[in-house]
Amino acid sequence: MESANRASSAAAGAFGKLAVAWLTMFVVGSDLFVVSPLLPLIAADKEIPPAAAGWSVTVFAVTYMLSAPLLGHLADRVGRVRVLTCCLCAFGAANLLTALAGDFAWLLVTRIAAGAAAAGVSPSVYALIGSSAPPELRASRLAVVVSGLLMSLCLGAPVGLLTAAWFCWPAVFFVLGAVSLRLAWANQRVWRHSLAPVGRAA
Repeated sequence: MESANRASSAAAGAFGKLAVAWLTMFVVGSDLFVVSPLLPLIAADKEIPPAAAGWSVTVFAVTYMLSAPLLGHLADRVGRVRVLTCCLCAFGAANLLTALAGDFAWLLVTRIAAGAAAAGVSPSVYALIGSSAPPELRASRLAVVVSGLLMSLCLGAPVGLLTAAWFCWPAVFFVLGAVSLRLAWANQRVWRHSLAPVGRAA
C-alpha cells in the first residue's frame, strides 16, 4: 500500500513538472510567434513603417541566439532552477514593459530584454526535464515539452491576434507578462528539490 502511494505521488509529481514545463515553453513560443501578426497594429500605433516594425522580431531573435549559450552555461554552474525562475521573472517584466512602451525605441529595448530572458528559460527547462526523467522516458518527455513550443505557433499566435483585435495589442503582452510571472512561481514550486547545480563529474 505504501509503495503504491509512493508510486502515485511520483507520477503526480512527474505530471506536474511536465505540465508546467509545457506551459512555460508554450508561453515563450507564443511571445516569439505572436509579434509577427501584430506588426501592422504596432506600426500603426507607433506611426512607423511596417517594415521598420519588423525590427522588434529581429532584435528578439538575435538576442536569444547570442544569450542562450551564455545563460545555459550559467545555469549549469549556479543552478538551473535559479536561472529559470529569474529569467521567467525578467521575461514577464519585459513583456509588461513592452505593453507600456511609449515609443518604438523603448519597445525595441524591451524586446531585447525579453529575448535575453527567454534564452535563459528554454535550456533550463529542457535540462530539468531531461535530468528528472527515467532514461526510458527521457525522449518522450522532452518531445512533450517541445510540443508546447510548436503548439504556440498554431494556437498561441492566433489567440494573441484575436486578443489584439478585441482589445488592443498591448493587452497581449500584459497577459504574457502576467502568465510568465505566475509560471516563475510554478516552476520554483515543482522544481524545488532540484535547486543544487549539477556537478562537473555528474
